[in-house]
Amino acid sequence: MFREPTINDFLDNVRWHLDRATAKTGGEVVAIRSRLAAKGMLQSSAAIIEIFGVVQKEFEAGTERALGELKRTMVRSRLDHGDLRQATVSCLTNFAIAMKSVTHSDQYRRLAGQAVDERLAAIDTYLTFAIRQFESGFLDPAEPERPNVSNSINVGTMTGSTIQQGSPNATQSVQFALKIDEAKTALAAFESAIKAVQLPRPHSDEIAADLQTIAAQLAKTSPSLTILQEAGRSLRNIVEGVAASLMTPSVVAVAPALWSALGLG
Repeated sequence: MFREPTINDFLDNVRWHLDRATAKTGGEVVAIRSRLAAKGMLQSSAAIIEIFGVVQKEFEAGTERALGELKRTMVRSRLDHGDLRQATVSCLTNFAIAMKSVTHSDQYRRLAGQAVDERLAAIDTYLTFAIRQFESGFLDPAEPERPNVSNSINVGTMTGSTIQQGSPNATQSVQFALKIDEAKTALAAFESAIKAVQLPRPHSDEIAADLQTIAAQLAKTSPSLTILQEAGRSLRNIVEGVAASLMTPSVVAVAPALWSALGLG
């Protein structure tokens, strides 16, 4: 008899699709840049058009595969649909950040800053559109190929490791115990600090979505640590990456407490 899948199983499947899409896109962009560099066209509008065209196409395809995985899991498991949606949105937010980095956008801003920003914004616009269309029933993605997720870990040499193969009777010697009150306090401090930051969209929307996910989970009697940490990682990626230059000292001061309270180090 098969066991009921967990939210972690679902996240492994979604990440498998998105990691493949990111890796594929990265390879395509490398090939484009190499070809254009050989022609002396690496710093050109043609490079911007071609690179962002590939990234946008693969981002849309990857997003639909993730939503297809969400549809399959909602139909074939008894996992909470709200939790599945929150986990998927967090994964897709991280996916958007990863795909933006693949474009090497900073190298093209001096050449055509507005064009670059418009194309980066198009990634976020599509993500918001796709999620809304999926939830309204207008987007019915096909179920993607089944992920080939391996639980094996290859380690060369390791001493004093706490890594253990997962099995029905296995236990981990190192576990994170969520302290809800501590996490709520850290979240409140972060929300208070971030209100003073005038973040442009879509960064403000992304941060608001992650904060809502974290708050919703902490309000539950039994919050999902997996979803909390996925939303926390997404939030940290934004704070430390895309919007880092816009962060105030107060945000930088309180952010580590939130990461720690969520078990993110």
